[in-house]
Amino acid sequence: MEAASFAADETGRLIALEETRLVGTPPERRFDRIVHLAMRLTSTPIGAFSLIEEIRVFFKSRLGEAAAGVSFGEPHRDFWFCSHVVAEGQLLVIPDASADGRLSRLAVVTSDPGLRAYCGV
Repeated sequence: MEAASFAADETGRLIALEETRLVGTPPERRFDRIVHLAMRLTSTPIGAFSLIEEIRVFFKSRLGEAAAGVSFGEPHRDFWFCSHVVAEGQLLVIPDASADGRLSRLAVVTSDPGLRAYCGV
């Protein structure tokens, strides 16, 4: 499993994230609506709006986890899907995480819920 690298301007990215004042705040309907729309457009049972901090992933919205019987908690950023989006700085589409060397050994891929497809920006 490959740890995600940092963004080219990681310091600037973290400052911008802090300026949003979203990290650590409760879920909000407006973010749930964005996630719900993305889930509908992609026909996926689980969706999230995540913010990548220096060390952890903070979820502003998570939908479908309860129905799937899982909880992602607050994963460490080094080995999480979204960290690769931040590192690459562009849309990331992974049709099968079990075949992707960066993600294939993550517990959420190898066991419940058996995540496969991922799309993030």
